[in-house]
Amino acid sequence: MFEHEFLSVESSARVSDVVELLYDRALTSVVVHDEDEDDFYVVPAGDIAASAQAGDDTMGTLLGHMRLDPVAAVEVGPVAEAPALRTTGETVLLADGVVRTVVGERTVRRNGGGGQDNGDDGLPLGVAVEYPESVVVGETVSLLISLTGDATSEDAIPIVAALGDAIDIVVSPKVGFVVAGRAQGRLVVGSEPDPLPLQIQLTATALGLSRVVIYAFRDTEALGSLTIAPEVVTADAATAARPAASRTELASAGPAGADLELVIFEQPTAAGERQLLFRLSSPGAPSLGLNLRPFGPITLGGGGPGPYFTELYKQIERLRLTTESEREAATQRLHAVGSELFSTLIPPELQTLLWELKERIATVWVQSEEPWIPWEICRLQGKQDGRVEEGQFFCEAFEFARWIPGIPRLPEVRLTNIGLIVPPGSGLTSAAGEAAMLHALAGPSRQVADVTPTYVGVRNALSAGTLDGIHFAGHGVFPDQSNPSKAEIELDGGQSLRPTDISGNVSNLGLAKPIVFLNACQAGRQSRGLTGVGGWAAALLRAGASAFVGAHWEVDDDLACRFATAFYDGLLGGATIAGATRAARLGVRAAGDPTWLAYTLFADPTAKVVES
Repeated sequence: MFEHEFLSVESSARVSDVVELLYDRALTSVVVHDEDEDDFYVVPAGDIAASAQAGDDTMGTLLGHMRLDPVAAVEVGPVAEAPALRTTGETVLLADGVVRTVVGERTVRRNGGGGQDNGDDGLPLGVAVEYPESVVVGETVSLLISLTGDATSEDAIPIVAALGDAIDIVVSPKVGFVVAGRAQGRLVVGSEPDPLPLQIQLTATALGLSRVVIYAFRDTEALGSLTIAPEVVTADAATAARPAASRTELASAGPAGADLELVIFEQPTAAGERQLLFRLSSPGAPSLGLNLRPFGPITLGGGGPGPYFTELYKQIERLRLTTESEREAATQRLHAVGSELFSTLIPPELQTLLWELKERIATVWVQSEEPWIPWEICRLQGKQDGRVEEGQFFCEAFEFARWIPGIPRLPEVRLTNIGLIVPPGSGLTSAAGEAAMLHALAGPSRQVADVTPTYVGVRNALSAGTLDGIHFAGHGVFPDQSNPSKAEIELDGGQSLRPTDISGNVSNLGLAKPIVFLNACQAGRQSRGLTGVGGWAAALLRAGASAFVGAHWEVDDDLACRFATAFYDGLLGGATIAGATRAARLGVRAAGDPTWLAYTLFADPTAKVVES
């Protein structure tokens, strides 16, 4: 049994008035008295809000559109006969399917064994953001963030929440502003009649259109984000019309989330540097008690992470593996790289916590706004008896996956219709074997078909929107770290495909929510594009792909084929997609050869193949 508040109204009440009352009181259910039939009905707040948008006039009209069974009305006299209630005025109590008119607090009681029912009881709300149309460069202004009953406003993040829900807010400037003070805060639904808005101060640093993203979370669930773009102007410039804000959903881990979820925000500083802010949650391991716990910031110095990682990948690709001595040296070099990334990019307190938890967690999911860092190859380390002790790479120790904030996650994957793209002139000796392996997956419930490996052939196949698996085996290049739109996979006849080609009707590929595996060198790299993260992963996930697999650097042809084979074997054998990826890594791990560390997975780590 559990309790939540509700509102009691007559059927003649206007729907719009009821919605306003629901928001003002942060209530989640309505008991409607049908005055004509003298019946009582229980209606979830969400249905009433939807009815208001549909144009229903009165609650009686709404009841006429719904198929609800009335509940019996039983008169109860003095409040002593309902001792759980506190005397606050006449209302209605619903208990065990019976509505009782009592003198007491507005409370609904239901059978159900405790816990909050978020399915029907949530009230549509908005996280509203007030911000100026323009800001003078150098000036500090406040964003005012509050809860509103209008979930449709262009300046609000639509959410569904219940009384008492705590909504965590994180503000992350991208262009034109830096945070002056705290970057986060909390709003509580129905905490007080007229709560003060949350204030986040920003200082304008660069002329032109800015970009600031406001994220909303509830517990470990990411609810959505709002991107605003005030114009930063000189003191004598005229105020321009405010650009429209844009809303996106964050990837929500849902009930079966990873043991650890790490959300990494990137923001500029007043000194022109970039900072990383970390928030750690434990949805799949609630006993750890982590809920958006903040760590950092970490300041990225030098010429920026792009050139640093371009050079790092070149160093990895140049590792010599001819002799046993060279392979041992390469292994040690990779260990050093991973340890350096862990010690410099992970905040010290978070380093200690991850080291302490390494034996207690299995699945890690990273949502990161920055595009450059290969989080997979950070290598755990800690101290034992005063001595530094090295652990495993993230992707070795955990079932590890990544995602891009702002793109809705897809918790299910399918492989019923696979398109195979293998250019015949690639010269890769294992490409034919990889193609044969894919074709062998065909069966009564799974089709595998060759896609004509030309520019037109591939675009036509993708635009059909029927492939729920897309596999490419061939060459890839990422020639310009400063321009991810130049990344290519090489097709037949000297033709190529770029991330910018995933546009127009080709974005229909997302209709089938495919797993996309680009088994090509450098196809997993990302960089900063025109409006955010750029590269193959970002382009395909934004188009609707459920998962992406690619390599950060050049990979060995034979090991790449063996990795793909193990990946599909695990996935179709019932493993989670992150579990299949980890098993495939470990299955091709060879002394010194960095191929097993090269792959990156963007997916819900707990997703499994669903057979249609």
